[in-house]
Order: sequence, then C-alpha cells, then structure tokens
Amino acid sequence: LRTEWARHAPLAPDALILTKLDECASWSAAANLVLDTDVPPLHWMAAGQRVPEDLDPAEPDRFSEALLRAGDLS
Repeated sequence: LRTEWARHAPLAPDALILTKLDECASWSAAANLVLDTDVPPLHWMAAGQRVPEDLDPAEPDRFSEALLRAGDLS
C-alpha cells in the first residue's frame, strides 16, 4: 500500500478508498496507512467484488469493527 500511495501522492488526492479488503491476508498495512498523518482521510472501503454494493462509508467505528473481525491486530 505504501508503494501505491507513493505513486498517487503527487496527484494530491483529498480522500482514500480502500478496496479488495476481502483479499488481504493482513489489514495491518491498511490500518497503518489510514493512521498515517501524511495521507488524506479514508472515505470509503470495500470488502467484496460487487461495486457499488460492497462500498461502505469508512466511518471510524466501521473500520475498527472490520479490523477486529479480520483478527489482524499485528
């Protein structure tokens, strides 16, 4: 994710969308990226193949719950 962020940062995005979270073995990289102060806020997240049905607003409680459900706190 850091590599992708570095590639897109010059475009100065004002929000993040994290997708394919259902395919991640670890959510640690996503959590660390979201918590980094140099990146814009997370607005949407998706953990499924159906767009737009699987897009969810990235509210802090939703992201926290999803992170805990993934069982990845490393």
